[in-house]
Amino acid sequence: MNASAHPISSVGDYAGPPPILIIASSEPAQRRAAEAIECGGFRSVPLSFDEAPARIAIQPAASAIWVEADENPGNHLDDLIEQLQADARSGRWPAVVSAPLGMVDALEPRIVEPAVELLIDANPSDRAIALAKLAGWTEAKNRG
Repeated sequence: MNASAHPISSVGDYAGPPPILIIASSEPAQRRAAEAIECGGFRSVPLSFDEAPARIAIQPAASAIWVEADENPGNHLDDLIEQLQADARSGRWPAVVSAPLGMVDALEPRIVEPAVELLIDANPSDRAIALAKLAGWTEAKNRG
């Protein structure tokens, strides 16, 4: 059964909006993000912190970038936050950064763009709300 709210095209499930790129620090973190995203009818593309910068640089379109960290990946996250802030500021795409409480002091002062949502110790409801915000931004952007 197709769980997507968008029709399946003849080349696969690409008829809906662009995917949400998931950058996760672990397999469980990737699953948490993917569950929220796919329950909302979006496709997801998992990436590691190592491959994310190169992929983001060449990604032609994305509905959003979703970072799900259950541990601090160090400099990878610092560089990624800078890129997400710049992309959000330019209107390229919004982002969600979901992290544990132990990372709030490092993240909260750095995430200043309104299109970058910070979730701390998020539960499934928090993720669903963040996804709804992303969906609204994406719909408005796609309408022009």
